[in-house]
Amino acid sequence: MALSLKDVLNIQQSLRRFDPSYASDDAVATQNWAVLNEEKVVMYEQPSKKLGTPFILAWQTEWMLEKLALLGHGSTVSMDATFATNKYGYQLYTVMCFDAFQNGVPCLWFLMERHEANDIARVLRKMKERIDTYRLQTLQLPESWRPSCFLTDDAKEENLALSEVFPGVPVNLCLWHVRRAWIKKLHSHVKDPFAKAAMNGDLGEIMYCLNEGKAVFLDEQTSI
Repeated sequence: MALSLKDVLNIQQSLRRFDPSYASDDAVATQNWAVLNEEKVVMYEQPSKKLGTPFILAWQTEWMLEKLALLGHGSTVSMDATFATNKYGYQLYTVMCFDAFQNGVPCLWFLMERHEANDIARVLRKMKERIDTYRLQTLQLPESWRPSCFLTDDAKEENLALSEVFPGVPVNLCLWHVRRAWIKKLHSHVKDPFAKAAMNGDLGEIMYCLNEGKAVFLDEQTSI
């Protein structure tokens, strides 16, 4: 017998009765959760009109911290934002590293009320401080955490924040956005359908070509 919507809502209410962080007010519930899960919280900031600060909640389990501290150091790390994830319109950011098989491993999430470089940079500094402390105290690795490059979707605010917190680390477009930009330019400049199909295939080969065993990261301005 399939569960009905009423069944799901009843289960939800039952679980809430056993959840010490639950409150009918979202702000209170979030604060309760942050207090009860202090070990997972990277940064928590309540919105304040007086101080001009937005809502920020960044969290990470110890497993996620370990993966980012090890897999992300000297390697590629990506960051992307998903907009309007809740009724408040907050942005949900995901920071990922990649394992030996190039599978994405989510290593940090944070919700933000506004999409501004300064706010993103503050979260990234907290993230880096947490990673450096973990590497030094738990992994006995004194070298400061530093990725080889970051991948983004070309969001200006994210790129500015990454460049500020990690000066000298390249910030590249992810392959999907590079491919989309190339295809858009291809359709606007090449009218012959056969030539367009052939060039599209060639671009695909260029996109995933290998250079000494590592993927080549290109930018959308690269000439086609």
